[in-house]
Amino acid sequence: MKIKNTRKVIFINKPFQISILSWFAILGILICLVFYFANLYFFKSMHEEAVLAGLAPDNIFFQYLSGQKQTMNKIFFTSIIFSCAIIGWGGMYLSHKVAGPIHRLTQHLNTNNFNDAKPLKFRNKDYFPEIESAFNEFIKRK
Repeated sequence: MKIKNTRKVIFINKPFQISILSWFAILGILICLVFYFANLYFFKSMHEEAVLAGLAPDNIFFQYLSGQKQTMNKIFFTSIIFSCAIIGWGGMYLSHKVAGPIHRLTQHLNTNNFNDAKPLKFRNKDYFPEIESAFNEFIKRK
């Protein structure tokens, strides 16, 4: 029977995880800004092309273009909210997979004596499994 992990620790290593999440947030914001300005450029270009084609300012095309721009902005901002949620979750997941093994090793070193140290075990799919192997080999050699 598998025991469910009921731990509710959000930040294992707060400075590291905040740093990772900050980088994810900055990159996410930059990517969103690039797409937003590309969207603005597209609609501005369409407007300019219509003016150059000689369409009158009260032409139905400009109303259509304005409506499309509003629809695109709604879709864009909804996508940003959804993307931010995914980026935040992914950043937290990734930071846990990196910070968890280091935290586990630190806790293990703080609670065990060198002479009677027990083997170290990380969670499945944590990063840096080589630390676990190297530490356990070190204990075997003592």
